[in-house]
Parts: sequence; C-alpha cells; structure tokens
Amino acid sequence: MNINNIVFKTEGLSKYYNPNRPEEIKALMDINIEIKRGQITILSGPSGSGKTTLISLLGAIDRPTEGKIFLHDEELSVLSDESLALIRRKKIGFIFQDFNLIPRLSAWENVAYPLIPIVYNEKERKGRAAALLERLGLGKRINHTPEEMSGGEQQRVSIARALINNPEILIADEPSSNIDAKAIENLILILTDLRKKGMTIIISTHDEVFYPHADIKINLKEGILIDIEQRMQRT
Repeated sequence: MNINNIVFKTEGLSKYYNPNRPEEIKALMDINIEIKRGQITILSGPSGSGKTTLISLLGAIDRPTEGKIFLHDEELSVLSDESLALIRRKKIGFIFQDFNLIPRLSAWENVAYPLIPIVYNEKERKGRAAALLERLGLGKRINHTPEEMSGGEQQRVSIARALINNPEILIADEPSSNIDAKAIENLILILTDLRKKGMTIIISTHDEVFYPHADIKINLKEGILIDIEQRMQRT
C-alpha cells in the first residue's frame, strides 16, 4: 500500500478521563487503525463504545492519554494547541450531532462564520457561503435563521459550514440522529458525492443506513477495537 494514501494512523491510542482516580473512565484502549484518503470510514458501536472520543482525537479537538495519532506523517499528539487549531481550520470539517448553528445568525452567516478569522470581507464571506448553500439546495434560504428551517435544512447548513474552508477531511458525529428519513437520503447522496471528489469522510454512527456506502467499518465496544470490516460492496 502506498503510504501517501494513509490520512490517519493511530498507534496504541488510549484516552482516559479522570486518570488514576476512583472515577477513572477508560474511554478508549490501545486503538490501532489506519484511515485512507478518499474513503468513507464508519465508526460503529453502541452508546459508550468510544466513537465520539475517537473522532475528537482524530479531529484534533482532544489529546490522547497514551499512544500516538498521525495525520499524514505529522504526529498530532505532540503539537501545540495553536498548531492543532490551525489543522482544524485548514484541513478538517465537522458535522455535529446537534448542528451547533448560532440561532440569531442567518444560514449564510452560520456557514461563513469559520471564515472570519481568515480575514475575508463580508462580501467574500457571503458569496462563498451562498454558493455552497445553492449547491446543497438551499439557495432560497440563505437569509433564514435556524428556527425558520427544518431539521434536514439545518443539517445541510451545518454541512455547508463544514465545507466552507475546502477541507480534505470531513468528520460527522451521529449525523442522522436529528433528521428524518428523507433528509438522511439527501445526506447520503451528499457524502457519497464528496467521496467521489476525493474527500476523506469519517462517520461516527450506530445507524445502519450508512453501512452499505462505507469502504471500511471500524467496530468498537466499551473503548476496545472489536474488528475492522473491509466493505467490498458499496454505492
């Protein structure tokens, strides 16, 4: 295998909360995985299996207690907070379970929010955000606030926000939990289209609707890696 195709690699990755205390929680233990470029990877397991902890570590939001994480050939676990923030801003887009939209802002303002630290003016921010919202079928909703949109529309706004900086990696945490079946179908179409364009996508989910579309399924239980399924058939 060409090492250049490996986006993420973990070695002995472990995460403990309240370490060395009576209330210690071993959220992840000795996780060794590789995630390749241009694939959809599913992190699967019941509640408490460590899925969200793992995507927080891969997404450079949190740090491991033990072990290493590599993004390409760079070890994330030794970088400064400032360097991790720069990686999140430039390379990784996040779709959150509860959308995390700012209620008082319009759709385009929510989408464009990550551009503010990069010193785009308002016209540039609105133009980029409007183009993404149009692409996702929300061209007529750019001035609407989250409370004026359905769950599926809010989900698409959150996807547009995740894509606004042209990330190479998209990480989604339980993306189907707050939307209906039709919105889930639209979400799958969007994600599979992004994969065709070369994006690396990681989805933390217990929803089996995503499984046929994945290249790899990583199964977790109680913080332990159970197995890794290579998905030979996909759509």
